[in-house]
Amino acid sequence: MTRALVAASLLLGGGCVESIDLRPSPPVCGLGQRLDGTGFACQPCRVDADPLCPCGVVRHAAPFPYCEGDDVARECKPCTGGIESCVAWDAVTRTTTDCALLQACCRSLAGEAMSTPCCLRGLEVVCTPSANLGQYELRCVDPTCCAGKGTACPNSDGPCAPWQTCDTGTGTCIPACQPAWQVCGASCVCE
Repeated sequence: MTRALVAASLLLGGGCVESIDLRPSPPVCGLGQRLDGTGFACQPCRVDADPLCPCGVVRHAAPFPYCEGDDVARECKPCTGGIESCVAWDAVTRTTTDCALLQACCRSLAGEAMSTPCCLRGLEVVCTPSANLGQYELRCVDPTCCAGKGTACPNSDGPCAPWQTCDTGTGTCIPACQPAWQVCGASCVCE
């Protein structure tokens, strides 16, 4: 009878269940570290450097192996709209100081169905020096000019520049101009 009363009093009156977490508390991580996926070990973490993006950078938080913070992971924004979205384009002076970055932006705009390309379809973006030192103006030229033939290479690739190959059929170096670096003038001579 006594055993039944003790059991009943434990069940009804004072029998409180308490859960105790016996796991060790997570460590406090130092600079350049973050808790890994298990939550019990500090591991080195990373923060992205700003990539060279033609239309700007998006910074955001990310899980491990990134460090903690709101701007540790970085990605390039898509190029949309028009040339005004290009970070290398100065809309006031209509010039650029980074032709390669502007060309990357223009290629991206040309590939977006809803965006306005920098040049009419079929024309290629090139930069020509402006009156101000270090600034370049945008020009749209026919890309077939640089696709032409360059200097003669009758025996091997030797006379050709590193960015050219020898067209064995014609014995000339192709393309005539280095893409994205040199400008083909109206006479299709590299300037």
